[in-house]
Formats: sequence, structure tokens, C-alpha cells
Amino acid sequence: MFFVAGPLEQAVSVNAMGWEISDEQSRTLGFGTVAATLDAVEIALREGPFICGDAFTAVDVYLGSALNWGMMFGTLEKRESFQAYVGELVKRPALLRAQQLNEARMAETGSHS
Repeated sequence: MFFVAGPLEQAVSVNAMGWEISDEQSRTLGFGTVAATLDAVEIALREGPFICGDAFTAVDVYLGSALNWGMMFGTLEKRESFQAYVGELVKRPALLRAQQLNEARMAETGSHS
């Protein structure tokens, strides 16, 4: 979880701002390079289907949200492994039920999605 909140968030922000990071600067940053940070996430997803293998954890909620958000808004590279991971997470029954509850509540209050 700390990796998502720290290095990944910083790398995505730097990338979104279009800031060029020199090799020397990358050694002093908490994430190194954007590519190295995304590679680390990709490596962590290899054993799958979740970060902890077969166990779905809070890290999957947090990382999945970060990857989904970043790919949705174009601040994060749409790697095949990220898309496959998020694609499976958004099918989870608990998420689908939460979305249904949210939509029902918004309909009751007159809010729009």
C-alpha cells in the first residue's frame, strides 16, 4: 500500500505534469523513473491474480483504484497487465453491489452520476 501511496503516486504525478527527470535526478527521487515504477507494479502482478497471489486484499482495492483511475484519465500508461488486472477487479461482486447501492442512493437524492 505504501508503494501505491508513495512511489506510484509520485511517478504518476510527475508524468502527468510532463516533467522531464534526468538520470541524476532519478537517483534522488522516491520512485526513480516512471518506467521503473510501472515495471515494479507489473512484476508484482505477475504471480496474480492478485498482489498476494490468490488472496484478494486491501492492497488490491487501493492499487486497482489507482491503476483504473490513472488509465481512465490518461495519467498512467495502459499496459496490458494493468488492464487485465483492473478488468478482473471491476467484475468482483462486492464492487458491483457497492456501485448498485451508490446509484440507488444517488437516485433517491436526485444526484447524478
